[in-house]
Amino acid sequence: MADPSRQWLIDALRTRLLPALEGQGFVQHPLVGEDARSTEIRTSFPLGQSRRARAGGHDLVEIQLDRRRPAFRLNLGVAPDAGILHAAGPVARDAIWVHYLPRYFELYQHPLFRRWFAIGRWSRASAKAEDYGALVDRAVALLPEIDQTLAAGKPGPHMRAVA
Repeated sequence: MADPSRQWLIDALRTRLLPALEGQGFVQHPLVGEDARSTEIRTSFPLGQSRRARAGGHDLVEIQLDRRRPAFRLNLGVAPDAGILHAAGPVARDAIWVHYLPRYFELYQHPLFRRWFAIGRWSRASAKAEDYGALVDRAVALLPEIDQTLAAGKPGPHMRAVA
């Protein structure tokens, strides 16, 4: 029998985190085009990207799933309206992934050790769907930190800046 934990995590993210982001003004954008056809992107970012308009651009939040275990982190940044010039060429604002940006942030359960949001190794075997809901609720509780980081451009205590 297949391990249901990844699906429990995705369901909890879909029913708890996405509505909380929508409550903060973010709009969820599912994967489309080449991104939707990419197995690697669909595995890591099954929920697409959330965007919120701001002066001069859009705030971006991506829910990234670990490929090997039921765990996630959030990637966030600001995409300028004019798009960016990436190593592969110009990228329009709506095609920007957070890791394309020259500076972005990653939200972790424990940023010092870059520990993703995950059920503990020893608890994972007995975890149930509600345990994944509680895990996602820990990230939901950090939404004010996401807003502060995006507004000020300075990482909060659960953030890691990547430049």
